Amino acid sequence: MLRRNGFTLVELMLSVAIGAAFLTSAITFMLTLGHSMYQIQQQLILESELRLLTQTLTLQLSRAGYVASSHDTSTLVNQLALNGTLANIHVGHHPNAPQHSCVLFAYDKNKDGAISLASPSEHFGFRLNNKALEFRVAGKSCEASGWHDITDTRKTYVSAFEIKPKQAGQPAWVVTLTLQSAQQAGLTSSRTFLISATNAHPF
Repeated sequence: MLRRNGFTLVELMLSVAIGAAFLTSAITFMLTLGHSMYQIQQQLILESELRLLTQTLTLQLSRAGYVASSHDTSTLVNQLALNGTLANIHVGHHPNAPQHSCVLFAYDKNKDGAISLASPSEHFGFRLNNKALEFRVAGKSCEASGWHDITDTRKTYVSAFEIKPKQAGQPAWVVTLTLQSAQQAGLTSSRTFLISATNAHPF
């Protein structure tokens, strides 16, 4: 008697069901893995941006009040008074931004022994405005136009920027900076750090 080879219909349907379940699990795993990798990538972008901004703020603000020809900060204060300008570091805010989210400062960038008001001006600033961190050139105030974005809101939102003196009378500033991914909801990165500006005093 001959034996028939092959699968029965039940066996075939069972095999297809097992294969489909395996394929579905594999696809789900790959999608989950892809999503996790994307989140990690976006988090790394945030961390890299935060690190770069921290370095930029620290480098610039630590120079506030510096004048190449003298280590005596009273010389700077007298010079600024003669120029009719404000001194060293000023903290304010844009009308649409929280308190303490704008900082204005000046230093002798070209090391000629004076802080210039003429072009190129040596008065600078950073401020929070419309979810971006902006940089000031020339003599703009916290409220004025003419600032330039240094963060890209297509990629990153600056949800918090705050600068306050560490302690009254001391040339040290506590800065809090929080970034949020514009492409992945819920991803944030925040840092609070100290900047020492030994030549500067608040005004």
